[in-house]
Amino acid sequence: MPYITTPNEVQTITTELWTSAPSAKVMLQLLSQSGDPHKLLFYEHHFRFFAASCARRTSYLLTDTRSRIAIQTAELFANGRASGYALHKAYLNAKAAILEQAKHYNTFSAPSVQQSHPTGVNEETIYGAAVLHAAAAAATCCFAQQARTPLGLAEACAKYATRALYWEQISLGADSTLISQLIEEEEHRQAHALGIFIGNPFAPLRFPPMNLHSSKSMSQQGSCTQQFVNAA
Repeated sequence: MPYITTPNEVQTITTELWTSAPSAKVMLQLLSQSGDPHKLLFYEHHFRFFAASCARRTSYLLTDTRSRIAIQTAELFANGRASGYALHKAYLNAKAAILEQAKHYNTFSAPSVQQSHPTGVNEETIYGAAVLHAAAAAATCCFAQQARTPLGLAEACAKYATRALYWEQISLGADSTLISQLIEEEEHRQAHALGIFIGNPFAPLRFPPMNLHSSKSMSQQGSCTQQFVNAA
């Protein structure tokens, strides 16, 4: 007779999978596959703040003020301190910045002491890819809900931020082993940050999400976000 898994066992397994997930991508896939639209809607602002956190991780690569303003606006919107109009305006400005940068992305100077890149590709071109991915993360975290779901925003920003770090390391001539290690560490940071903001949605009573709209949690949240952004 085949063994039938009980609902409690399924919840226990899913809870453990969430806790031990190696990346935010895996965690977001678990939520997406849960098939509970109300759960996803409840975490809308948490997804947005996570997306902004990923974008801020690579904000040092940004060369346009409009991209930095977009990240700040997304954070304010997630905390109920900016309007949907302000969010959309910030997105349009950040998108315009990307389009302008794309025209001369191969002119950005990487902070490297190398005279030539080992791949033979122009170093400025590779570093420009890092800048554009960082700018894409900044713009994406301001997308309107009608254009993409908040969970989709979280996935996209995590991906853009990780790729920005990847191209930055490529431009600096890092070897594949070091790059793999750095990317793995970044994915762990993202998973840790998502766990801070959302808690464990499969065991919400034991691990509740961060209350983004209370003044006390705002202070705690700022501290946690800064740790995530500044992590080595």
